[in-house]
Amino acid sequence: MYAATGMGQGRMGLEIYRYPGGDRVLPTLSSKVYCQDNTKWYAELRYNYEKEETFASSVGKTFLWEGDWSYAVTPVAGVSVGKLQGVSLGMNGRLLHRAFELTSSVQYGVCPGRREKNLFSWWELNWQLSEHMYMGCTVQQLCSFDTRNIWEPGVQMGVAIKGWSMPLYIFHPMDGGRFFVLGICREWKK
Repeated sequence: MYAATGMGQGRMGLEIYRYPGGDRVLPTLSSKVYCQDNTKWYAELRYNYEKEETFASSVGKTFLWEGDWSYAVTPVAGVSVGKLQGVSLGMNGRLLHRAFELTSSVQYGVCPGRREKNLFSWWELNWQLSEHMYMGCTVQQLCSFDTRNIWEPGVQMGVAIKGWSMPLYIFHPMDGGRFFVLGICREWKK
């Protein structure tokens, strides 16, 4: 989690997530690199996000408001190559108010010429407990042409130190389908 001030600054980051077991919605290791310049143009590169062995890229423009309630909305369009080849439209969002942060990422992908479409979303609501600790709830959702709609609720806690954050997600914490996601993320302000 990062402070609301400076949301419009140029920034770049790296996110890597490990899905132990590899039998869940997403592959066992997913990564994303992103960059936003001072004019608020945004670009990201992803690997294993949409599907295993798939590279994807998206570009968009960030619209934001900074104040007591700060928000940023970034509509994006992109392409993917690999096991999933297609185009996508999506939106990244972020809302900050005092010690609370709501983030979301929604993406709809289509593979022209094939019967593959998918809708993926990830939502997090976090509460900043202290300068270096946060916790919250999260949900990921996948709806694909060839599978049923899958909703996976969870909780998370994390540590953030000097631009690094290390979240631990526990999905389905109250039932037998429980699984963990470990992350390491870094963001640099320009």
